[in-house]
Amino acid sequence: LERSGAEELGVFPLDKTPWSDPTKPVALVGYDKYLTIAAGCPGVDISRRIREKLPDVTSANGKEGTANGTPALYLRKQVDDAFDEDREASERTGGAAWLDDVDVDDDGLPRADAQTLLQQLSARGYGPAEGTQLSFVGVVTNRCVASSLLHAATLGYRTRCLMGGCRAANAAAHEKGLAMVREKGGDGVEMVE
Repeated sequence: LERSGAEELGVFPLDKTPWSDPTKPVALVGYDKYLTIAAGCPGVDISRRIREKLPDVTSANGKEGTANGTPALYLRKQVDDAFDEDREASERTGGAAWLDDVDVDDDGLPRADAQTLLQQLSARGYGPAEGTQLSFVGVVTNRCVASSLLHAATLGYRTRCLMGGCRAANAAAHEKGLAMVREKGGDGVEMVE
């Protein structure tokens, strides 16, 4: 986040240029408009609605918590694919390769001790080798949901898409995302109404 006057602005990357590059193209978007950009449909402002129904769903108390009494892991990311493994080596990182876009710090910047989602799940006994099944929901179907689900499937996870829990900017984009998951995931992805 950045502040412009009294307004909080989200910083969204427009390409894969490393964050250490001062010419990295970004979009600055008002905090209240984040999900509106991604989904001008029933998914708009979904975070607020989730917090109203599940007040214990928060990363404010750390990476691990609960959702309706069920253990939950919270992952901060700023890229479509939650299983992203891209690394950045820059002056800021002392030349060391740090994860670039997942498990970032509170300012959205890479951190030395960041772990991939695969590492975090595996460390808790939920790796592909354990036969773990991951269910995917979210905004935006044709971006975050599809890329994360398909990457999880290539890592060996059993995956399923809970279609009713996904949204996109419009019905056509939503259907495009579901079609992508069906086509690229094949028999390895269970599609649930």
